[in-house]
Amino acid sequence: AKEELSKKDNIRNRFLKDSATIIVDKNDPQLILNARKYNKTNFERDILKAEQLQDAEVLELKAILNANSSQLEKINFPMLNPKKYLESVNEIIQSKVEEKVKISRLNSQEKIVFAQEGLEIHKHDENKICSFCGNVIKQNVIKELESYFSADEVKALQTRISNGKKNIFELISKLNKLHYSSEDFLPTFLQDVDIQIKILDTQKNSLLTFFEELLKSLKAKEKNLFSISEPLSLSIPSSIDFNKFNILVDKNNIFSNDLSKKQDEAREKLLYHQVYLLLDERKYAAINNEKKLAEKLY
Repeated sequence: AKEELSKKDNIRNRFLKDSATIIVDKNDPQLILNARKYNKTNFERDILKAEQLQDAEVLELKAILNANSSQLEKINFPMLNPKKYLESVNEIIQSKVEEKVKISRLNSQEKIVFAQEGLEIHKHDENKICSFCGNVIKQNVIKELESYFSADEVKALQTRISNGKKNIFELISKLNKLHYSSEDFLPTFLQDVDIQIKILDTQKNSLLTFFEELLKSLKAKEKNLFSISEPLSLSIPSSIDFNKFNILVDKNNIFSNDLSKKQDEAREKLLYHQVYLLLDERKYAAINNEKKLAEKLY
């Protein structure tokens, strides 16, 4: 009985020693920073803390160990009110210029646009030869059209259109330049960040489509100053909202400040997981029970 107990005790001690060596040698990730101090006594102590982790947890903890501290900047982008932009554009395109100078031959919108474009083409042309009919354009015709298209009302509406286009173009440019990604976030927050990025992409694309329609409408109005255009009927998109994304930025930065501590906790959890795996793979429960049975027989 004494020999049997000694045999079973040696088997158990060999298991503890070999398992400690496996943990010390493990480097993906390295579980023990000061490997020289870890031995079978430490492994036996850690048996009580052994705990199995799910694959997803293991991957996240490994990612934390490999992570570098990162401080991210919040994204400051104003909350937009698309409804007001739509109302403003509709007000512009539903305006029209009342003719102060009547030119009987300009009796349709198409002819007005044709005359306006022709004036721009030929007023600086020294030969003043009409590209359409080949006749000489008389100076009084140039002056007549200049008077027609330079009325105060025409200039005022053109200015409103120009300002509207400028404002909307600047918004489109700012939206296109927006940059946000999950690249520098710590692994703990990646899943939530990816969800927020999908939401932001949807909001951004909806706004771009909306403002491009407004810009298109204003460009069309430039050639339609003397009649009222049909108002736009567009679905109002929600503004792009970075509040939740910025909350994750704050959480990331707080976590990053405490990253060293979090990495120690991750390493400890992975250690106890590895202890669990060794106990399970090498049938420690059976080895320990056989030793206890030998003790009773002795």
